[in-house]
Amino acid sequence: MPTPCLTPANTGNFNGDYRFGATSQPMASRSGALQHLVGLYRLGFFVNQRSNTPAWLGAGLRLLADQAGDGKLSTYEIQTLIGGHKALTPNLYASVGGGFTWVQKQIDFGQLYFNNQWNEIDFDPDANNQENLIGNRLNYLDLQAGGLVSYAQANKWSANIGMSVLHVNQPKVSFLNGGDNRMGVRYIAQISSTITANSRLNIEPAAYFTTQKRAAELVIGSNIAYTLANSGSAYKPKPMKAYAGLWYRYRDALTPLVGVEVNDYRILLSYDINISTLRTATQGRGGLELSLVHVGSFNKLNKSSINCPRF
Repeated sequence: MPTPCLTPANTGNFNGDYRFGATSQPMASRSGALQHLVGLYRLGFFVNQRSNTPAWLGAGLRLLADQAGDGKLSTYEIQTLIGGHKALTPNLYASVGGGFTWVQKQIDFGQLYFNNQWNEIDFDPDANNQENLIGNRLNYLDLQAGGLVSYAQANKWSANIGMSVLHVNQPKVSFLNGGDNRMGVRYIAQISSTITANSRLNIEPAAYFTTQKRAAELVIGSNIAYTLANSGSAYKPKPMKAYAGLWYRYRDALTPLVGVEVNDYRILLSYDINISTLRTATQGRGGLELSLVHVGSFNKLNKSSINCPRF
């Protein structure tokens, strides 16, 4: 699914010792180029695998840099995450997680125009904008939490369902002195599955719904992964896969996706095709996203295998 990390409960929920990835989203907007870059690193470490019902912890770090609009509104984020996972049965797992994010926003007011700068002919950028501003930079702390239940049958199918809450502390985000614009609590529900059709073909349908204040978003779709060849050892094969997918954001966009996976490195390319009335303003230009994900192990051979969905 071409979406960001949906719940902190996913932190450390993968087969491997570590997982890292990077995402770049150069996008076109009405006011010029919007540049978006996400770098994330996650570390999963096991604390108990001595029985058929293992438990483990995962820790993660996510970095984000973003710039948008004529005012060059820049956003920088450092997010720390932790997730706890417990196998209730050999096939059923429960996960909980949380995190906090330090956010800094900065804007160049000199690149913007305000009502008070209109002189009946045009805008005068040298005129006082008469806005009661606290400055061009602000910082705040943002809290998140979530839970997830997953079920897996090795080499057959897996599924997970989860919920999360973002912006729990409703941080105040305003450049105005005395402004009380608080970020609304965002609720997310998700469900996904991986179905093994045969020894080469996996089908990966998923859906998520999110709501914040009066806004809502629904995304549904599926990826298909086809194994082209296998490398590595018999104990730990490394399949070479080709990916294709199609996603639909309700009443807004279609997102086709293609990609490959070689030696545990997965590269995906997706493109938002706007189908709403906004396509007039965007002049048909959509959003391109390129992502890289790698899952690895510190040891040459894994001591055991965890039946968990792949995210």
